[in-house]
Amino acid sequence: MLGIIVSSLAFIVSGVEASPPSIESQLSDPILSEGQSRLELESIVLNHLPALEVPESAEDWTNTADKIREEVLDEAVLKNVPDEWLDTPLNIEWVDTIDAHADYRIRKLRYEAVPGLWIPALLYEPTKKQGAMPGVLNVNGHVGEEGKAVDYKQLRCINLAKRGIVNLSPEWYRMGELKGTVYGHDRIAYMDLAGISGLSVFYLAMSRGLDVLEEHEQVDPERLAVTGLSGGGWQTILISSLDERVALAAPNAGYIGTPTRLQYTSDIGDLEQVPTDLFSVADYTHLTAIRAPKPTLQIYNEEDNCCFKSYRAQSSIHDPIRPFYELYNAENHFIYFTNIEPGTHNYELDNREQFYAFLNKNFELNTSDTEIPSQEEILPRTLLDVGVPGDNETIISLSIQLAENIERDSIPRHNRKKFKRWVNRTREELREVLRIDDEEPPIVQPAQLSVSKIDTVSVARYKLRVGEWTVPAVHLQPLDKTSNTLTIVAADAGRMSQTETVTRLLANGHHVLALDPVYIGEAQFHERSNGQFAMFYHSVGKRLLGSHAQQLGAISDWAHHSLGMQNVHIEARGIRMSMAAITSAAVYPGVFDTVVAQDLPESLTDLIHNDVGYSRHESLFCFGLLDIVDIPELLALGE
Repeated sequence: MLGIIVSSLAFIVSGVEASPPSIESQLSDPILSEGQSRLELESIVLNHLPALEVPESAEDWTNTADKIREEVLDEAVLKNVPDEWLDTPLNIEWVDTIDAHADYRIRKLRYEAVPGLWIPALLYEPTKKQGAMPGVLNVNGHVGEEGKAVDYKQLRCINLAKRGIVNLSPEWYRMGELKGTVYGHDRIAYMDLAGISGLSVFYLAMSRGLDVLEEHEQVDPERLAVTGLSGGGWQTILISSLDERVALAAPNAGYIGTPTRLQYTSDIGDLEQVPTDLFSVADYTHLTAIRAPKPTLQIYNEEDNCCFKSYRAQSSIHDPIRPFYELYNAENHFIYFTNIEPGTHNYELDNREQFYAFLNKNFELNTSDTEIPSQEEILPRTLLDVGVPGDNETIISLSIQLAENIERDSIPRHNRKKFKRWVNRTREELREVLRIDDEEPPIVQPAQLSVSKIDTVSVARYKLRVGEWTVPAVHLQPLDKTSNTLTIVAADAGRMSQTETVTRLLANGHHVLALDPVYIGEAQFHERSNGQFAMFYHSVGKRLLGSHAQQLGAISDWAHHSLGMQNVHIEARGIRMSMAAITSAAVYPGVFDTVVAQDLPESLTDLIHNDVGYSRHESLFCFGLLDIVDIPELLALGE
């Protein structure tokens, strides 16, 4: 029976002499070539991106686009979302009205994105009835406390109203009135852990905003448009591609294709922009192409000081998409504009006037392309605050609800047959969640780089190829003791942090294999953006926790058969490697003789309750893991 030692306390080494500097250097000296893990990640991501090919006819593409749209919604955006979130009728609370100008008024409102989560918004209404009017959804980017009151957005909303366009300006998560980490974008990982697409709360906030416009008695539902800058540009392409009500879209500096994102860290964005499983179904090139033949104005900025510089965006998500519009003879509906003045990350005058002109042309409006001077009508944020309920749901509170509502079968420990059936069923479900196809660990392909001797210790350095990844490892063998016992050492801080542990184990006569699984220590993707790159792996349908389990299991199996070790143990330090160790033991029964797992939580729900954040914990937020197992179930599977 496997012994698992779980601790939440730091391990204290006593009675061990200071380690020789040479052991420390052997653990810290690099094994991988510079940037190797990042290059391997890029290769994996690019190999798993779905292809985008121009079909023979417009009819063919229309049919394909419908399938892509449905698959993106089912497999990424709305995966496992509760029916009540989708079926609840639109719920609006009107607050009050600001009679701001003779030509328009501003109506304050809140609407429910999902039950209990209210979005403050402003509706800019023309005061003169002009028949059925277009409607525009103005979505926000990362504008901080100003939120929906940011000046350039106010100017755009005012101008649209003066042109006879009803337009809605909603707040965005963690901005303005929805400030705070409880609305943090990366907190959608908590929902993913519970098996519900965290991306859904973003999508539904936009979808409900369109509902507000569509139900307005003066809005023409055939002339709905969406626009926004930065994160608002990302929102624009997402909702405009997937919600067929959107007739016209004008994303501004909001997105780019995945191959380019991989090359420029400034283009990666937040978790909602690289969400779980999206890129296994469609890249942003696909989302742009399925807009065809509807009018789409792509605005980018020549010297953007944030992200998505115009020259690389055009070659990524415009030029390759033009042939799809040509299928419909609609090239004039697909316009690319590069802003030069000021050319930074902006939605200032030049970009706003491009949007007005595009609306005029495609919605057949008889208004000027030039902005109507309205600078003196900008209002302070405090006057535009709508207010949110004191008990407003947040991304974190919704995640807690979802996690606590999960019902798992109890572990039938007192009935051997039932326990065995539970183990077999649960282990199979766990492998599926981890995206592990085989019951046996993969074969290790070792490349021994060097063998040296330090006093009475032999040191062999390896690159261990496990599936798609290369794992750096150092095998230390005490020459003054005869032993066929090996302990794998893996730590969140990397193998270089484990000198004392390695020294203790060598003193006890153990062989030691100190290694860095992918994304850990030397095998990080990127020193400063490691977590951002981890998002790509999950987005193409892979799971880091599953890869960790495979790597540890495979290397243990290799140590048994190739190094001749009779007993293989593992000591894991830190929550990520401890989770990897007990998960590997759960997936591959018998692969370890004992497991020492330090710093494990009592429950995965503690990650949500304690708001540990996504960064530096990415591997733990495996989609749907909590729906299958919690810590007690993982430990039981490894017994």
